[in-house]
Amino acid sequence: MSRVGDAADDSCRDSRVRTRRRISRVTVRSIFTIAHLAEAANMTIDDVRAYEDFGLLPPLRRRSGRTDDLAYREEHFDRLMFIKSALDSGFAMDDISQLVDPVSLVICGDVHRIAKRRLEHLRRRANAPVASETEKLSAI
Repeated sequence: MSRVGDAADDSCRDSRVRTRRRISRVTVRSIFTIAHLAEAANMTIDDVRAYEDFGLLPPLRRRSGRTDDLAYREEHFDRLMFIKSALDSGFAMDDISQLVDPVSLVICGDVHRIAKRRLEHLRRRANAPVASETEKLSAI
């Protein structure tokens, strides 16, 4: 009987340990250094800094309990994934800047207008005649 009780106690203790480990991993993943953020987003540190300089990332937040320590959070990772997706979809940096601007209130109509304008631009580029190599050389 004590063996069954011991097994139940061990099982319960193992469960609590697994839960603590899971919680600590989530906590660790929700705070990033710039290197960890870049790696998680499959980008370079220079890419992250460029998006930050362009104003596309939200401001860094202080780590709790550390007055001078700034950290990247999940919201920064999510924003990088959005930027990556928008760039892959053909949006320009200016378009993305308008979409993520924290000061302006971007509504669905604004997103539709920006997407429509970008689509028209891409269609014009696709339909533009391609200059031949001789035309390119004569232009020089």
